[in-house]
Order: sequence, then structure tokens, then C-alpha cells
Amino acid sequence: MKPSTADAGAVLALLDRLIPQTARAVGVDSWPAYLAFNDAKATRHLPPSSLMTKRKRRHPVAGFDDRGELILRVPLDDKGNRFAVVDAADWVALQEAGCDGLWCCDDNGTGGLRVKTGRTMAQDKALNHIIIPRHILDLGDDARMRYRNGDPLDLRRCNLDQTGQTNSPDARPARYNARTAVRVGVQRRKTAVA
Repeated sequence: MKPSTADAGAVLALLDRLIPQTARAVGVDSWPAYLAFNDAKATRHLPPSSLMTKRKRRHPVAGFDDRGELILRVPLDDKGNRFAVVDAADWVALQEAGCDGLWCCDDNGTGGLRVKTGRTMAQDKALNHIIIPRHILDLGDDARMRYRNGDPLDLRRCNLDQTGQTNSPDARPARYNARTAVRVGVQRRKTAVA
């Protein structure tokens, strides 16, 4: 999905309205300044390098979707081959929640794609990956979700849907991994031995 072309001045005026008060309090008053502010905040713990150039190449591109809503196309790689589409307000909320790493796309373990980012890392700490659509909907580990149009790169709220919870103790949770599998196996073994 490509956003419709629009007057750049009108788009920037709408984006300027989304700048949160926390950024305005430190003198950020335009969308380009807000992007630079987020870049500096996300990389403040790193030594100076070419990372800032990389981040500038990965800035989101604003436009309007087919419903006339303000959206951002967020690059998922350095070459500009893949983009995620997200509501502009949700992107700003993610930035303010500390999810200000570069966005990327990988396999979700079942052959599908998932879009994720990271929270700002402290030195000598592991990266904390955030699955973006789950964060937008504020879903817990046991919640299931789907993409209404089937496109996992379309992260607009109108495309995201929570489909329920995994309430059965034997049901696999939505985020099932090797550690969970071992824990379930140990519990079943203990139950069988007892």
C-alpha cells in the first residue's frame, strides 16, 4: 500500500500537531526536529558512528491512506525494499513508549512475517524486541491477533484485530517458544509421575 501523494506542507502541518508535549518542552517544534530528537535519544548510549546516517535513511515517509488518514511508511531495511504502514499517531506513541529502535521484519516461526523494533538499549544489555502490532493493541502473551486484510506489514489499527485468548491449559499460547515447551513438558512429566 502506498500513501497518496499530498501537499507536503499540509502533511508536515499535521505531523507537527502530533509532536508530544515532552518533546515540545525541550524545544522540538517541527517534524524533522522530532525525528532528529528521537534519533539522538535512541543512540545516546552508543559511540559516534555511521549509525545516525543509517537512521536518517530509515525515517518514515508520511502520506494519506485510501481512507484519508495520516499514515507513515516505515522502512524495514536499509535498501528500501520493504515498508510497514502504520497510523502516524501510533508511531509517535511507540516512540514515546521507548520503542525507538529501527524497525525490521523477520519470520514469525510459522512462515509468516512480523514487524518488530527494540527499546533503547543500555550498554552491555540485551536488546528487548517489541512486536509492533501486539504493542499497538496492548496484547498480553496469551492473546491472539490477526491482520484483517492478511498483510502483516499493514499495521494500521483498522487492520489489526484481537481474536481471543488461549484459555485452555492444553492450548498453545500465541507466543509459544522452546522455553515454554520445556516448561509444559516438565509439568506433564511431574503430573504423570505423581
